[in-house]
Amino acid sequence: MKNAETIEIYRLAIPLNGLDIKAYRGYKKWSNRRWAWEFLRRNISFQKICHEILKIESDEKKTNAMKVAARKYGLKIFKHCGDHYGTQKEGNRPIFNGISYWYKVDDGEIRKQRISFHKGQVVIRFDVSPALIDKKALNLQLLRAKELLQNRISEMNGITPQRKQINIIPDEYLKFLRMLDADYNSDESQTTIYVMLNPKDESAISNDKDAQREKFKTLNARVENLTTHGYMTIALTAKKQ
Repeated sequence: MKNAETIEIYRLAIPLNGLDIKAYRGYKKWSNRRWAWEFLRRNISFQKICHEILKIESDEKKTNAMKVAARKYGLKIFKHCGDHYGTQKEGNRPIFNGISYWYKVDDGEIRKQRISFHKGQVVIRFDVSPALIDKKALNLQLLRAKELLQNRISEMNGITPQRKQINIIPDEYLKFLRMLDADYNSDESQTTIYVMLNPKDESAISNDKDAQREKFKTLNARVENLTTHGYMTIALTAKKQ
C-alpha cells in the first residue's frame, strides 16, 4: 500500500522521478535479466526487507536475513534494491534461480511453512532421508518431479499458448518503470502521469479524467504483477543468465 513510509523507502531505492526519459539511458539494449532486476527492485515488499536488513547490527543475523530474502525473491545471492544492475566485469549482477526451498532442521519439532502461490508456480516436497541409504532414491524423486512438472506445463499449454522466450518491448517496459517512479517520486497526479506516458490515448486527447484514472489503475495492476512475480518469468526466459 502506498503511504508515507513506502514512498520514503521507494525514493531511497529508486531516486528517479520518471519524468525524464534520459535518466534511463541505454534501455533499448537492456537484457531480460536487467529488466527483471529493474522490476524486482521496485517491488515494495522487497524494498522494505532491504531497508530492514540495513538496520540489523549483528553480522550473523544480517547474513541470515540476506539469505532468507534472496531465497524468497529467487536470487542466488542477495542484492540490495538500491544497487544498480552492475557489470559483467565486476561480477555483481543479480542471478535469478526461480527456486525457493525450505528444510527442516533436526530439533525435534514439526516445521510449518506458509506459502503463497502465483500463477504458474508449483510446490513439490522432497524427502532426502532415503538418499542417505540409497543414492538412487533421490534420482527417483527427481524423475517423478520432472514428470509432474511436465504434466503441469502440458495442462497450462491448453490454456496459454507456449512461448519459447519472452518478447521484450523496451518502450513498453520503460513506460511501466517510469509510471511507478513518477507515481512515487514526483508530485504529478496519476492522470497527468498517464497522459504523459500515453499522449495518443483517446482519454488523453479528450481529456477524460475518469477514463484516465481507470486506465492508470488497470495499467498499474499489470506493472505490480511484474514487480511481484512476473520479473522471474522475464529473467528465466533470457538466453543467458
